Amino acid sequence: MASKKKTKKKQTTASIIAVLVVIAILALGLLITPSIPALEGKVYHVDVKTSQNNVTITEGDALNLNYEASFDYLGVFNANLKDSVEVKYFDAAGNEVNGISAAGTYHVTYTVTYRGTTKTEEVVVTVKPKATGTGQGGEGQGGTGQGGEGQGGTGEGGEGQGGTGQGGEGQGGEGLAGAANLSIHFIDPTSAYPYAGDAIYIKAGDTDILIDAGPRQGSAGIIENYINQYCTDGTLEYVIATHADQDHIAGFVGTNSAPSIFEYYTCEVFIDFNLSDKPLTTNKGNPTLYANYITKRDAAVENGMKHYTALDCWNETNGAQKTYEIAEGITLNILYNYFYDHKSSDENNYSVCVLITETANNKNFYFLGDLEEKGEEYLVQYNTLPEADLFKAGHHGSPTSSNEVLLEVIKPKMTVFTCAAGNDEYTPDIDRIFPSTFAINRLAKYTDKMYCTGVMRNGQYEALNGNIVVSCINGEISVNCSNNNTLLKDSWWFNSDVDYYKKNTASYGLCDYLPDNKNPKEDTRKWRTWPE
Repeated sequence: MASKKKTKKKQTTASIIAVLVVIAILALGLLITPSIPALEGKVYHVDVKTSQNNVTITEGDALNLNYEASFDYLGVFNANLKDSVEVKYFDAAGNEVNGISAAGTYHVTYTVTYRGTTKTEEVVVTVKPKATGTGQGGEGQGGTGQGGEGQGGTGEGGEGQGGTGQGGEGQGGEGLAGAANLSIHFIDPTSAYPYAGDAIYIKAGDTDILIDAGPRQGSAGIIENYINQYCTDGTLEYVIATHADQDHIAGFVGTNSAPSIFEYYTCEVFIDFNLSDKPLTTNKGNPTLYANYITKRDAAVENGMKHYTALDCWNETNGAQKTYEIAEGITLNILYNYFYDHKSSDENNYSVCVLITETANNKNFYFLGDLEEKGEEYLVQYNTLPEADLFKAGHHGSPTSSNEVLLEVIKPKMTVFTCAAGNDEYTPDIDRIFPSTFAINRLAKYTDKMYCTGVMRNGQYEALNGNIVVSCINGEISVNCSNNNTLLKDSWWFNSDVDYYKKNTASYGLCDYLPDNKNPKEDTRKWRTWPE
């Protein structure tokens, strides 16, 4: 009897080994047979990544950029597909060229296709002219020869002389007609905190600027890690807090492991809101986030930081200015908001309103915090507003911001939403969830160039465009995102189905939505539909 049991055990073991061998053979087959129709485009994730997204070189230099490509099958297999990557070069007008040679701006695409799935990474390459002449001029001679985009004069130039006297970065070098390079980074601070929130880093020449500090106190660490890629001296020349809501000031408070923005950086000039209705203590008598923000801010002031309110700036009192020249040919302008000095029933209307202008080429970039409709009406009434090359969508794309009264004046050419698309943190109304149907439809009259930082998929956060970088170089504006450059209207979220319960269709289609395709369901629709 014992012998039979041992034989049976051996047979069972042999069967298990045979099954494992079959699985191994099938797995190997998947790796060496890349043409299985049933799997194409369904279970494979293909990725291609480059070491940098924005590169600047001097004319005549070689472009050295590392890239990697891989795929995975259900998270199990991974293989290097670098040899399969197709590289193409395009000039500023979008025409394909053989390579990078003369000065100018180029877009380089790295594309890999595997089993029916394609992934493309784009890199913006700026080629600076090699200036010539007599006299030393930084990276090029700044004497009597050419100095970048303009004729060189006498004297030294920063990166190439563009006239007489000091050239500075961008004068006759990287910029056009005396303008420095400008890049605007919509940081996606929500990977650990999947909520709407602003954290906007701006690099203008050598000047570092931060507008708002993310949705949660721990966002400070994410923001600081990102900025440190570009800010190497530990100093933010200008910092702005638009208003007192948590999703804009939390990172200014920080945590023990993620220090406050005020504590981590030397902040030279700090501008914030003039009014707030936020309480200083909770019902239990503890300090609120707003109170802690004030404590951190005032401590930084004691350590030498200059603090102005937006009203100080507009009235040019207490040493503040309405307009700051933040780099050669670039200004930071504090617009007048009626609610700087008048009460509002909505905290959002106290938002500091900022316009950054690249004056040489008349490029305009708007950052209006969470300003609501009434605030937008007053903004139009009391300011002369140029058309917008970039508009940070009001209040993360809520139904109550980005209204026609403002849009018909600024006519935005590009819009960025700072939110986790599809997150019902504020409402279950499927059309009012950020970015709302209403804001998208109003903006769609002026542009289809809409981008969004994050998204919720099956209850989990992931990047949609990710970190969104808008660059203005030589007057040309380009976009490069850390995840992809897909327009919102073409994104999988915008066009995917969502199941939901109808509750009251008389109120903007109010519903309790079920994004995970859970039953029972009463209806199915697309998250968003592009208006005709």
